[in-house]
Amino acid sequence: MISKETAIRFLKFGFIGVIGFIVDSAVLLLGTKILGLDPYSARIISYIVAATSTWIGNRLLTFADRPKTRLSKQWLMFLMVNGPGMLVNNSVYVLLVSQVAYIHEYPVWAVAAGSLAGMVFNYVASSRFVFPRT
Repeated sequence: MISKETAIRFLKFGFIGVIGFIVDSAVLLLGTKILGLDPYSARIISYIVAATSTWIGNRLLTFADRPKTRLSKQWLMFLMVNGPGMLVNNSVYVLLVSQVAYIHEYPVWAVAAGSLAGMVFNYVASSRFVFPRT
């Protein structure tokens, strides 16, 4: 059974994830539609910007009650610990963009699918390793 605290924390994590999705999508669209980047190059940039925004949000909201470590150390830990989730996220993204013509034209749908695929893993990894209780 999941505790009330864990359920609330997961909802906060999901809320921050939605914000990350919006940031990811906006940067991706900027890269592809305004800057003329291909969807794969634009995705690298959008993922880093979105991951940084979710780390900040999770530091300030989801795990605000947890001990703080140095910003640079925690940010790098967040990126490393969420690496497998990023691989799942980006694998789904690449698969959909490369195989579905509609999604190649509108890659935001692939961002959404990838984000959902990596969310549960990233929550558990962040909770245990990036924002530990002590």
